[in-house]
Amino acid sequence: MQQNLKDVVDRIVAIVPIYGDGGDATLLILDDGQEVIHPKTIASCLKQIWRIYSFDWKAYRREYRTLLNQRNLLPWPADFYRMFAPLKLRQPLISGDAAYGYVAIEAVEEVGQNEPTQAAKSFVSLRCGHRLAVYLEPREVHKHLQAAAYAAQQFWGQRLKRDPYMLMMRASERY
Repeated sequence: MQQNLKDVVDRIVAIVPIYGDGGDATLLILDDGQEVIHPKTIASCLKQIWRIYSFDWKAYRREYRTLLNQRNLLPWPADFYRMFAPLKLRQPLISGDAAYGYVAIEAVEEVGQNEPTQAAKSFVSLRCGHRLAVYLEPREVHKHLQAAAYAAQQFWGQRLKRDPYMLMMRASERY
């Protein structure tokens, strides 16, 4: 199903690079389990999402690569309730194709190990019912999820110290 990105951006729980009919594309999994195919690469899709959220990836990356002590594969906040962790969600067929996608840590229900005969070493089950193959060891998946949780704590903690009213406002919007 195809929809406008602006209409679904607040409901995205996973951003998965896929090979579509026209080549490299992006699968967006929504909180109700619905799948939306975005016909652009994951890099292009992420830039559009960040533009919608007015998120400055370059400034965030400068600060959080030092905080998390990692140069690449940084988690990023979508909004107050979702922090996305990078996970290797496909094996690229061509050099230069994206292998990593992003999963909202709040949507993760379970991380498990696949059978040794499968190419994907582990899986992530989402609350919406989807099960994603992950091409990382389960301990690496947990490491990415923990880094994302720490980044969320730091990112929102800094903002709440400056404006504690924001927490009350967000809580009242949720209900």
